[in-house]
Amino acid sequence: MDSILNSKLINIKWLPARWPLVLQKAMALPKKLRGFRKVMVEGKCFYWRFASVIDIRPAMQKQNRLSVDFGWYDTWLYINDDPAHRPPPFVPLVVSPGVVKQAILFALSNRWNTDKKNGLIQLTYKNQQFFIK
Repeated sequence: MDSILNSKLINIKWLPARWPLVLQKAMALPKKLRGFRKVMVEGKCFYWRFASVIDIRPAMQKQNRLSVDFGWYDTWLYINDDPAHRPPPFVPLVVSPGVVKQAILFALSNRWNTDKKNGLIQLTYKNQQFFIK
């Protein structure tokens, strides 16, 4: 019985009738997969997340990665350092699905093929423009 409770999906057929009704419903799969969010661009599905850089992956070829670096760094890491050792200042950017769509469209227009295994493509975002590293 413990293996039934520990499984991700609980099948109604396998549960005894005396169990509470709450356990007899199948559990939903998480909508966010490891922090990835879904965005649609030109009829294709992509997943993205933000963790110091924007990580974008097509739904069909998840080995393809698009990484967007916009110069973000934690200012507390350099609070006691000499100002000469700090990274260059960055303009704070609100990471939204619109910004992610712009990055995907830029990469697609610069020959990012989402149907083949391309590995990692890195972009930088400075002065409101995207550049390929």
